[in-house]
Amino acid sequence: MCNCILKPLIQRFKNQDMSAFPRIYEAFERLIGRYATRLGYEDAKSELNLFFIELLYSMDLSRFANDDSIALNRYIAVCLRNKYISLSIKESKIKNHTLPLFENCNSYYYDIDQKILLNLALDALTDKQKMVLFNKYYCGYTIAEISRRNGVSRQSVNDTKKRAIYCLKKILKE
Repeated sequence: MCNCILKPLIQRFKNQDMSAFPRIYEAFERLIGRYATRLGYEDAKSELNLFFIELLYSMDLSRFANDDSIALNRYIAVCLRNKYISLSIKESKIKNHTLPLFENCNSYYYDIDQKILLNLALDALTDKQKMVLFNKYYCGYTIAEISRRNGVSRQSVNDTKKRAIYCLKKILKE
């Protein structure tokens, strides 16, 4: 879609004319879908769609000429690609941080007694420890981000994480 068509549509959308959005989205729907499929997790498409809407609202349209070029289209496509790369890196970090925590737990999925033991080990953690492990290894937040979100020091979060991992290892090795 050329700038002379896309630019007015985006301007209408920014001015709260929601009837322009389907036409804009149609131009990028396949790209968003492809990136969401590559990411391969449940909320990928929602995150990309939300980013797309935020991008449209925050764009400075005066940077683009109202001509037959596709510069605006390319700009949006590159922004979507960069967001895809960012989400890809984040998802990779989550997987890499989660696997070492449970690397010795593969056999637990085959033995019912071991499943019970794993549940008991997780039940032995405090709510604070569970929250720190969830935020760190599932959500991919850094220790600094967790401390900022909960209004506690980084050292406190780090100590809680270490105690939780120690507790899990201790119970699972018995």
